[in-house]
Amino acid sequence: MCLILKVKYPEELIQVLWKCRLYANAAIRCVGGEQVQVLSPGIYNRDAGPDFLQAKLRINNLLWVGHVEIHWDAKSWFAHRHQDDLRYDNVILHVVWENECEIRRKDGTIIPTLQLKDYVSADILKQHHHLQQSRAWIPCADQLQDVPLHIKLQMLDRMAKSRLEAKAAEISLLLVHYKNDWEKVTQQLFAESFGMRVNKHAFSQLIASLPANILDRYQGKRKKLEALLFGQAGLLSQDPSDNYAAELHDQYVYLQQLYQLRPMSSHEWRFLRMRPANFPTVRIAQLASVFSEMTRICQLIVSTENLRALQHYFVDISTSEYWSTHYIFGKVVKKHAVRITSTFLDHIAINCFVPILYAYGHRHGDESLLMRAIDWLNQIPVEQNTITSHFAKIGLSAQHAADSQALIQLHRAYCEPKQCLSCAIGIHLLGRTRS
Repeated sequence: MCLILKVKYPEELIQVLWKCRLYANAAIRCVGGEQVQVLSPGIYNRDAGPDFLQAKLRINNLLWVGHVEIHWDAKSWFAHRHQDDLRYDNVILHVVWENECEIRRKDGTIIPTLQLKDYVSADILKQHHHLQQSRAWIPCADQLQDVPLHIKLQMLDRMAKSRLEAKAAEISLLLVHYKNDWEKVTQQLFAESFGMRVNKHAFSQLIASLPANILDRYQGKRKKLEALLFGQAGLLSQDPSDNYAAELHDQYVYLQQLYQLRPMSSHEWRFLRMRPANFPTVRIAQLASVFSEMTRICQLIVSTENLRALQHYFVDISTSEYWSTHYIFGKVVKKHAVRITSTFLDHIAINCFVPILYAYGHRHGDESLLMRAIDWLNQIPVEQNTITSHFAKIGLSAQHAADSQALIQLHRAYCEPKQCLSCAIGIHLLGRTRS
């Protein structure tokens, strides 16, 4: 037993302490004196009803199987009106931090109450406070290197799947918007990949602005697709700087009138502090060349077993010759390569091929596609970004793209909002302080 200052801890902490048995387990007793042996804390319930279902307890040497409800204090039972809810009549133990009153079932029998604070080490609470108050890059930055590798790997595996599930959910929303048109959704994700982080939204707007099936209509007609995409992007000047730009402008004016097109504002595009090879003008030219060769990209993704074979379809696609001596319209530069690089194809795979494959498998109940998507991520080299480099410095290095995607998900969904109580690493750090 330990003396703990009266601080109102979150109910989630009490749930974790119960679920993970982070308390002195030797001889715990209810407030009424009943001796309790926890055989199973139960299954955490994410839906309405008691917090833990089908718990197995031995209370005064009598086996009980039923539900466990968790509260900060006993009065919360009445505040939540559990006394009027029949689902709580099968509660066999009420676990609270502060006990102030007796709880009874509808038939008048008392529900045993365990005041958990009497059995929790002060060191666990100090660790929880340390994690929540930390101002480090992530709460456990000063302790992460001491966490066993198998726990880190367990969390990375969970986060990699969580990130794929999140992307699949986003794709499901796009499918609703595009009336179940997988190819249109794939074209949007493919285009967003060309925008990288800075111009992702602008590329999304560009594809969304195009009439249905227009890319299919002009497949094989690269110049028309260049005119269409550059025109819709708002990047064709009314006063063209050279013959190439003038030709695209004239073709776009025709297409604009034919399809009643409304172009984007050129201000949507970002050029500052970017490598010229990533300028949106260059990426739009590459995108037009890809769509000139193929538009049924989803079909290609799903039907291709091997990731490198899929990427090989895009290796030899190049832009118009104009872009080998230009990064923007009207300004000649030294001749350079404009093919899609293998590194950029890996980026496209991470942000388009893999999510589409996973979402398609999820939607159609095809486990083999889900496994293939994860396998593809494991084949791609680790992404280099601030998140992966920060984690590497404090003891968690990514080995491949599945890991780097997992680290991004971990940082955004758990570390930044300090969801340590939902993280295997955070729970381990709480548990190791138990005395």
